[in-house]
Amino acid sequence: MYKRAVLWLAPLSALILYTHLVGVSRGNSDFVPVGRQQTTAFYNFHPDEETLIRAALDFTDPLAPPLTAYGTLSLYLLKFTLIGHAPVDLDTPQDAALIFTKARALSALISFCSLILLWCIGCRWWTRLPTALAVLLFAMSPLAIQQAHFYTVDGLFTLFSLATLYTILRATGSNTWHSYALVGLLIGCTGAVRLNGLLLGFILLISHFTQTRDLLSNKLAPFKLPALTTLIAILILVAWQPYLVSDPALIWRADSHADFAFSFGIARGTALQTWTLVDVHTLPYLHYLTTLLPQAVGWPLTLATLAGILHIAWRGDREPRLLLLWVVVCFVIVGGLHTKPIRYLFPLLPFSTLFFADLCYKLQPRFGLALAVVVALSTIAYGLAFADIYTREDSRIQAARWLADYAPDDTIIGLEKGAFTLHKLIDGAQTGDINMLNLFYTGPYMLCAQRADYLRQRAQRLDYLALIDVNRYRQFTAVPERYPVAASFYRQLVAGSLGYEQVAHFKHYPTLFGFAYRDDHAEPSFLGYDHPAVLVFARRADFDLAFARWPSQISQDPHCPDRALQQ
Repeated sequence: MYKRAVLWLAPLSALILYTHLVGVSRGNSDFVPVGRQQTTAFYNFHPDEETLIRAALDFTDPLAPPLTAYGTLSLYLLKFTLIGHAPVDLDTPQDAALIFTKARALSALISFCSLILLWCIGCRWWTRLPTALAVLLFAMSPLAIQQAHFYTVDGLFTLFSLATLYTILRATGSNTWHSYALVGLLIGCTGAVRLNGLLLGFILLISHFTQTRDLLSNKLAPFKLPALTTLIAILILVAWQPYLVSDPALIWRADSHADFAFSFGIARGTALQTWTLVDVHTLPYLHYLTTLLPQAVGWPLTLATLAGILHIAWRGDREPRLLLLWVVVCFVIVGGLHTKPIRYLFPLLPFSTLFFADLCYKLQPRFGLALAVVVALSTIAYGLAFADIYTREDSRIQAARWLADYAPDDTIIGLEKGAFTLHKLIDGAQTGDINMLNLFYTGPYMLCAQRADYLRQRAQRLDYLALIDVNRYRQFTAVPERYPVAASFYRQLVAGSLGYEQVAHFKHYPTLFGFAYRDDHAEPSFLGYDHPAVLVFARRADFDLAFARWPSQISQDPHCPDRALQQ
């Protein structure tokens, strides 16, 4: 039996190790923009990862943390990993490469620990085979592979959620004070990663009072252990984040994206930002199930996990239903928010794969095995294809190389600002800003003709335009009724009707054995972190004539007030 287990566990473990560690140092490059006195460079394109790393390096006073949008435990953990580095180190390519590689190695380690905890939870009520299926499906999903390659709070939150739920299941079965104290410690730690981790206390209460049967001898006795857990959780949370007591106003400060209140307002949609425009027309909850989950794991695993959830809800045992309750609580919170990044699904994914494995285990043996094989093979294929992205140079670096080779030194290259931009890859003396952000803030106070004239003035001095599809294009074209000029500008530009011609296109698709998973319409951050499309346009000789026709066309747009005012 042991030899048979090794025969199938060893290759699967090697597969998981490969997909989670390949390209961990991605970003090292020999491409250096003109004017910089260096021979190598390091580029990172994940804004949240850079924010956390800079905050960890700057973190010196627990009473005044550099950010409150996330808990401080992620900063402590990263700061311990990066001992010996100063904030200025990020300005040097060699040090930046070392810092980001260490942070990503830590993220991969967190991912591996999550797999171990998932194995422990699964083995509480199953045999090893269905548990191994759940671990494999979780590990090989593209979303899990992407999360393992960047240091963000989502992986850490998932790890502590798994640890806490595993401890809750054990504690409510033993009813010992030290097990409940451990649950309190872990709930406090989870809350110190993200405040919604404190909701695990609700799962503890449900588990405790559905397990505790003897309520007759002492009415207060059943409340003693949960009270102990609550006290320890609060103490641990305050120990990690003392500013919650010393200066609670910090949590409601809304001065920048690093503040919790500001981020919460963006998530709710009360503070609309350019990157949240893609979520304006998405349906709460349903968008996650019909669009984001298939992008994150593929359609076979999506349907499988949904079937597993329904199975647990209908015929599941007590412990699986407690896990399902946590999935429902998390989904109710994030699913109704205005912003719907795909990473919000990640903490729910390990439990969903467990539910599907349980379904396969309880089905008729041959049918359950066939279903498990089909879903596993499709998920492994998608995961290997996605991991292939990290073996290739980022499309933005490739685009910068092309511009350095083919764009003359005296040309001006138009770029956009934003999270997924080319600014750090192009010499500043050669760049011009198209500045679409100005239209985002002032556009509603201008006529469409004025906005079109503004873009003409910006574009007429640009010899090239280098745009990332998920930086501004996808956002503005998602809401043409709000920003008709910006949406029309991007669509007409791509169509070649504004005096620019597309001369280069750079994009890496997840690919396996020559088959590409075409994900052009995936959620912007899912693409922007590691494989967006870069479109390069060159100005044609008929620029003035082509652009002159556009204002009259855009003024006829039903979303523009120009025609009505003229009448």
